[in-house]
Amino acid sequence: MPLDQEEDGGIIIDKEYLNKMLKFHRKVNPKEGLLGFYISGSSIDQTAVMLFKFYQDLSRDKKNKSPLLGQPLMLMIDPTMQGNRLCIKVRNTLK
Repeated sequence: MPLDQEEDGGIIIDKEYLNKMLKFHRKVNPKEGLLGFYISGSSIDQTAVMLFKFYQDLSRDKKNKSPLLGQPLMLMIDPTMQGNRLCIKVRNTLK
């Protein structure tokens, strides 16, 4: 999903594009749902928190029949290969 960052650190999500892609996904894959999203990096920053909250709200959207299958999962991939290892973490909460 394309997004931009504002100068104050906020994020801009193209909801129209997202809704079109979700509608397309449901048409092509009617028996499948979404689990969440992925980010790259070594730590959870403010952008990741805002995205997670956005997907939480999306998962609770009963009006538009949420495409998410329950609580969203966040897959965090650290591409720096620290210690010659690819670090992958999965989170379903930001406590």
